[in-house]
Amino acid sequence: SIHIAGTNGKGSTALYIKNILKKAGYKVGLFTSPYFYKINEMITINDVEISDKSAIISKNTLDYIKGLGAKGIYAYANAKSEVITKYLIEDLLALGIRVALPRVDDMANCSMNFYEIHDYHTDIKKGAYDILEPKVSAIADFYPDIIIMPGLAFDKAKNRIGYGKGYYDRYIAEFCQKYEGNLYAYGVC
Repeated sequence: SIHIAGTNGKGSTALYIKNILKKAGYKVGLFTSPYFYKINEMITINDVEISDKSAIISKNTLDYIKGLGAKGIYAYANAKSEVITKYLIEDLLALGIRVALPRVDDMANCSMNFYEIHDYHTDIKKGAYDILEPKVSAIADFYPDIIIMPGLAFDKAKNRIGYGKGYYDRYIAEFCQKYEGNLYAYGVC
């Protein structure tokens, strides 16, 4: 991570460094502030702005969570074409809301658990299926106010289509049975 501060030349310096790193074969994210017309202008990955939809979904999700007065959230680190959650997670942590992310514990049985993170940059690494997962060892010890779930599609009856392994479906069923209650799921796609 490179942070550039000062009075003049920050934008030019950031663009020079970005181009050098890209030519060296790195995947480069760039965050600049302020934005000119829309917020996702200031966030790019390899010169591609994050989608308007991801920015809008993240903002609406954050507003909803703040409105709930939530203290703890189970979320996910996005992969492939999922809604980008990095900035949402960073905002939740900055607000003092506890965040746990899933980690595949047993690929053969398609099982996962949620692990609390405190810093998006230092507490996660690539894991199963090349998905970012927590590298911390303690399973989250809090009951979440909400679980933010990725999906390819959701219908009005609240059914979900994921990537086909059933990790979330299995986890939610086991969680609700263990705690004899409901888990409020918030699907994004």
